[in-house]
Amino acid sequence: IVEKDMPEDLKRRLADAVQRTFGPAGFWESDDNDNMETESQNAKKYQSSNSDLIANLGFGKDIYGDEVYPGVVGKSAIGETSYRGFYRAYQAHISSSNWPEFENASRNWHTELTKTT
Repeated sequence: IVEKDMPEDLKRRLADAVQRTFGPAGFWESDDNDNMETESQNAKKYQSSNSDLIANLGFGKDIYGDEVYPGVVGKSAIGETSYRGFYRAYQAHISSSNWPEFENASRNWHTELTKTT
């Protein structure tokens, strides 16, 4: 809900912000936070720490450069794009010793999230 006399550009920016936060690709619903917390806690368990974890739900259905939405858009109704993106960024943060190194590690972030193999 926006003010009737609000500038069109601002209306669009607000609509985009709400869609990114609470929409299908958003990460702000309470169950999303619970899922992320549980996934993080499970990573501390013996089996998880001694094997690869798989987050490939919706894998291969994400695109970059959508006609309407910026960033990576998951074309699957259900997917783990946000988890893959979070852990990709987390890996870049913990493996970089300074900001330029992090920026370099993140230069092709969208390629990592949209690869199909």
